Amino acid sequence: MEQTLTGPAAEVFMRLGSALEQASDYSGSHAAYQGAADYCDAQGQTATGYVCQLCLVGVFWRLGEWDKCIETGMGIVETPEVSSFLSGVARGVMGRIHALRGEIEAARPLMQETSMMCRRMNYFNGLLIAEWGLAIAAAVEMNQAAAREHWQQVIDAWEASDDIHYGIEAFRWGATQYAQWGDYDQVQVATSALGRIVAETSNPEALAGLAHGIGESTLLEGDPVKAVGHFEQAAALGEEIEAPFDQACTRWRLGSALAANGEHDRAVNALQQANKAFIALGARPLQVEVEKELIALGSQAKPFLKKGVARRLRQAGLTRRQLEVLGKLAQGMTNRQIAEELVLSPRTVEMHVANVLNKLGCNNRAEAVGRAAELGLLQDGS
Repeated sequence: MEQTLTGPAAEVFMRLGSALEQASDYSGSHAAYQGAADYCDAQGQTATGYVCQLCLVGVFWRLGEWDKCIETGMGIVETPEVSSFLSGVARGVMGRIHALRGEIEAARPLMQETSMMCRRMNYFNGLLIAEWGLAIAAAVEMNQAAAREHWQQVIDAWEASDDIHYGIEAFRWGATQYAQWGDYDQVQVATSALGRIVAETSNPEALAGLAHGIGESTLLEGDPVKAVGHFEQAAALGEEIEAPFDQACTRWRLGSALAANGEHDRAVNALQQANKAFIALGARPLQVEVEKELIALGSQAKPFLKKGVARRLRQAGLTRRQLEVLGKLAQGMTNRQIAEELVLSPRTVEMHVANVLNKLGCNNRAEAVGRAAELGLLQDGS
């Protein structure tokens, strides 16, 4: 590196990050990609630096740092010199987060754009991500027909690729979603794909995914005892991986299986853990599903957050970042002032404001502040 070998040096950082990511060492890959990005920035290697930033977007998604994922992604999208390919993939990852948070109006255009771009370029991994996100959005809207169409596109994209990594979380989701719809055949399709991935790689993430899929199959077959065992295996393997979303989904379904097996206290404990994780991620639709099961068990969500905040978050469905932006709106700040205060881009702030208005059912900022005051959302620091 001291001999101006900037290109090869950056490539070494990138390859290390990619190898660690494929091995599901997301903290390690984050350190490597960040090191590459910092090095490229210092050496003026902007083109490679943008690739590093995109890699960080994917890693932030896996680490559960979803707000940081969106902020980094927006930084890529808003940079004119970034290629349409890089910005398109970033949009797909951000769209998937919006879908899981129930922010469908923000999610769908991003993923549709990514899907069209990846289809034109025959980039099947990106197509898989985009179509999975569109399937999530359709499922959130309870449009089962549309979700099935996009799910088939996920399968087709994966079959056309040589992927043994990015499909894992999509097929886990598919197994759970179709189990909830009572579609045993599609649960088997998802689980079979996970089995094929495990045949190619034995990393803990793939093994956890397969155990999760089998758990869904056995629970749907009416054997909660075996299902509990498989979900427990998936959860144990998941402890080796920093992937909060996947682990939360497994804890949720473990709780469902324990409830079906009559193990009330253990079921409540597993569901509480899942609920805590979904609240932290801002995954409102899944949080609602977990809380329905807790209510059915005669329990409720624990106030894992500061007293009163968890209840108000559930009322409005706002993420922590959206609450922060809302507080700045209440102080009369403009989008540009909020951007400077929170060290965000104006476009990111604009997106957060739009989501706040949508979730509170308001037409403008003044209405949103008034509604927030009614809900008590401004009592904690605004």
